[in-house]
Amino acid sequence: METVVEFTSNRQDWADFGRFMQNSIIEVIQYLWDKDASQRRHTVKTLDQFLNVLNIVKTEIRTLKDAVSATRIRPIAKDTQSIAGLKTQIDASLRDMTTHPKYAREFHGDMQQLLTKILKLYKPEMTGDSGPIKSRSVLSRPGAPDNSNHGMKSDREAPTDPSHGGGRLMVPVTMALDKLSYAEGASWDPELTCLRGTRVALLQKIDRWARSVEASYCNIFWVKGPAGSGKSAIAHTIAQMLYSDGFLASSFFFNLDIKSRNTIQMLFTTIARDIASRYADIAADITAVLENELSLASASPSRQFEALIAGPLRRHHLQGPVVVVIDALDESSSNGADAALLELLSREFADLPPYFRILITSRPTSDIERIFSNKYHIISQKIDIDSADNWQDITFYVHAQLRNEALRLKMGPLWPDEALIRDLISRAGGLFIWIATIFGYLRSAYNPKAKLSALLSNSIPRGLPDVNEKMDALYTAILDSCGAWSDPDFLRDYHLIMGAIMGAKRPLSLVALRALCDDIGELSPNLLLERFGSVLVGLHDENEPIRIVHLSFREFITDRASENPGTQKYFISEKKHSRRLAALCLNTMARELPDRYIVGAGYLDQTHDDMPGIPRLEGVSEQLLYGCESWTDHVFDFEDPGAIFPHVQNFLLHICKYWLEIVASRATFRGSLVIRRWLETYTPEYTHLYIDKFQARMLSSLGKRLSFMGRFEEGLLAMQEAAFLYRGLSLGTQPVRRHAVLAWSLNDISIRLSHLGRREEALATCQEALELYKVCVAQKPAKYKNGFASCINNLSNYLSDLGRPEEGLKMCQQAVSLQRSLARERPDKLDGNLAASIASLSNRLSAVSRQQEALTAIQEAVDLYHHLVEQQPALFNANLAMALRTLASRLSHYFRHKEAVLAIEKSVHIYRDLVAERPLIYTVELAKSLDSLSAYQLDCGWRSEGLQTAQEAVRLHRELAQERPASSATADLAFSLRNLSAMWSASGDQHRAMQAMREAVDLLPALAADKTSFKAGDRQEFTCEGSRIDSMITQISSSNGYHSRYSSPAARYSG
Repeated sequence: METVVEFTSNRQDWADFGRFMQNSIIEVIQYLWDKDASQRRHTVKTLDQFLNVLNIVKTEIRTLKDAVSATRIRPIAKDTQSIAGLKTQIDASLRDMTTHPKYAREFHGDMQQLLTKILKLYKPEMTGDSGPIKSRSVLSRPGAPDNSNHGMKSDREAPTDPSHGGGRLMVPVTMALDKLSYAEGASWDPELTCLRGTRVALLQKIDRWARSVEASYCNIFWVKGPAGSGKSAIAHTIAQMLYSDGFLASSFFFNLDIKSRNTIQMLFTTIARDIASRYADIAADITAVLENELSLASASPSRQFEALIAGPLRRHHLQGPVVVVIDALDESSSNGADAALLELLSREFADLPPYFRILITSRPTSDIERIFSNKYHIISQKIDIDSADNWQDITFYVHAQLRNEALRLKMGPLWPDEALIRDLISRAGGLFIWIATIFGYLRSAYNPKAKLSALLSNSIPRGLPDVNEKMDALYTAILDSCGAWSDPDFLRDYHLIMGAIMGAKRPLSLVALRALCDDIGELSPNLLLERFGSVLVGLHDENEPIRIVHLSFREFITDRASENPGTQKYFISEKKHSRRLAALCLNTMARELPDRYIVGAGYLDQTHDDMPGIPRLEGVSEQLLYGCESWTDHVFDFEDPGAIFPHVQNFLLHICKYWLEIVASRATFRGSLVIRRWLETYTPEYTHLYIDKFQARMLSSLGKRLSFMGRFEEGLLAMQEAAFLYRGLSLGTQPVRRHAVLAWSLNDISIRLSHLGRREEALATCQEALELYKVCVAQKPAKYKNGFASCINNLSNYLSDLGRPEEGLKMCQQAVSLQRSLARERPDKLDGNLAASIASLSNRLSAVSRQQEALTAIQEAVDLYHHLVEQQPALFNANLAMALRTLASRLSHYFRHKEAVLAIEKSVHIYRDLVAERPLIYTVELAKSLDSLSAYQLDCGWRSEGLQTAQEAVRLHRELAQERPASSATADLAFSLRNLSAMWSASGDQHRAMQAMREAVDLLPALAADKTSFKAGDRQEFTCEGSRIDSMITQISSSNGYHSRYSSPAARYSG
């Protein structure tokens, strides 16, 4: 551990590795303590293997440390790879040391006492006093795990239980917190702080605000300034200052180029883990929250903020101040500042305890300015690059850089040249990024003084008023010295390589770039690119994506460079190189797909029943995946299709199916008809190459598989594209057969639309399908009657959902009649359509208050499904589970509550098994059955069981509502919360009952505007409910029987 903390570069990753090691050792200690006498001999052998690995890891770390000391600079990517390899070794050695916190033995006392006890227990198994445990120094001083890279001082450390004198090892707490994602490298870095002596006034102002012991209504301090003004350095400096005195809770530095740090997905989990690592009360609180609702680990950031940060902070008073630093807020999403985070900062953060404060830095974008303006809890401070203080800081920084001994030696004996220095300072324009880029360039230059003189020559205009102009002038000077621009070979190669980087839709590694660009001949891209190390990053590791140093560089060479004759040689036409990349992508697919073995390919040739879902295809190279993902984006940049058409032709003849499979397996399916539209637009005489029948069949299969995987929107898109093609085919020969195929496709689309809550669209689509089926049945009734009846049944469901129950019942009765006749004609055919129609009939009868008939119908449907499940359980288990839920509702209507519980328990049991196999599909159904079960348990007087079941249901609905906010899941959550309110009320906890109901009603505004989320009756009921919320709260306060006043969740979920 001592060696790990000595790393001065890439400290964050090494600090995280140190915590990983601590947690691993604690897990081993817990494992040793848990084992009984009969297991200890085997345990000693396992431990010896672990300790051998630990010694190997220790040696490797020392080797890496010595290498860093020798070279002084080590690429971060190499550290990351080394750390990943070390973790893999440790994880492999721990496979046989799994601990089970639920059954773990407790030990009260300090760590030394625990180790002494373990040594005593294992002494008989050792070969002597120098046995494997005692002889290994790695276990001599184990420490409690530290989940933070920050140093908030506290007399209450999270890893121990404060309720016991010496503390009890809290392995379960650590394991629970480890379930929260942690953004690697997101913390502050002492190498990136402000130069000592700069930014003094601003740093003092922020520091006074952060450390104030008085309650402050302004708990957010926002530092805003243009790109390159030094905001991040300020954030790193404040973080370091607060860390030194124990006031820093966490820090998070957003970065658009780093996946874990360019969204807010890991923001609150990282902050929560950092705070928990320093405060035992908070750690225990978060652990309890996670144990109660494990889905929070992957829930939306807004839910995580409330559950993991705001809630614990309100419940525990910490000795403050407690400060969080968030840098580059404007890089929290690809489109600027994340809208959800802005909303939380502008509203929810105002309600946090006054001792909890947040420092934020960002550019002053219009969105942030608009949302943060006039907020009483937000202080804003602008960095004025034209201020006297800023110019003084620039001057100080320049002189400090020029005092670097290595640079002074390279500058020659007559250095310093005061005239050059004054000129350099005046040219900076107040931008630290300009100065930093200059010195980064000079440190690697062969003759830095000459290069500096050239940079400051008259080729860079003086007195530039615009930041872009200032940066453009700097880029011009740097690029001019990077290459032999008068050499046509160099200029050609520059455009080939830099053009590919700028034209690509996402960053590619050097390996992928080299493989993709088969038009560069003998050119080695890395030899050319290493000249541009001051404007490109990712060049030290050929497997890392190559990125630009700053957005302003892309804007310069792809736009503004074309405006000046002197810079036109640097100009890269994105559109031109996008066209080139279209051909390169198609060439890559044509070259690699025939020769490369793709594990799992060909799944679209298999029937869905034999091989459901979408396998993860292995053996797909980075360049092949990019080609599959992006060629359709590039191809529309062609104005003259002649050059690209041969490539497209080869793709359609030989590659298209594999392309579709790779995209669906390894990326996001965004549609495929773009290819057909391109042919229609540019080469209409060759549209026959796009074989509609083949493509429709592939898309139809793909749509089923995507939906099976829970990728509902992608599945719907695939089915809609298939239907578009089937519609065109239906106009040709064999109209009846092709009408039937189109009808089937539209009927399937209607089901997917309904699942996504788009019921009116589902109704219209199903009505079109029904008209087509009528034509088919009129000519071939025996062949198409089954599909016709199924379509009628679906239509009855949509009519009822939209508040037309009588019409729905009439249609459903017709469907049942058709299915009964089909069953008589084909008694040996195993078909679930009759059971499905009868189950729907039960719902339609219930909707018009014909309850006894509804009960009889669902009992028949359940009997049919039981028979079907005996023959094909995988195919009909889900239908049986839903029918049992409906049966429970019908039984409950006649006060047969215990029978209802038995039925719904069977439904829950089936859904639990199904969720284990396909959680994305069946979690929502499990949650609905749990809602129903809780209501029936309460009807039986089993309040405790009903409350526990209702809490589980709400947890599942919350997760679903966050994952699919635009779907009916939000409405389901509202009903589930109302049900939970009833459970709390019946249990006598009126406060929690009111909380749950308030939360349910708070969902009303969004639901009222979203007609797709509610069935008609539900919408009306909840709208009325919103208008009488006050009276409802009063009723909750005075009655334990609230739940019976409103429709039970069983009524909502019976269909």
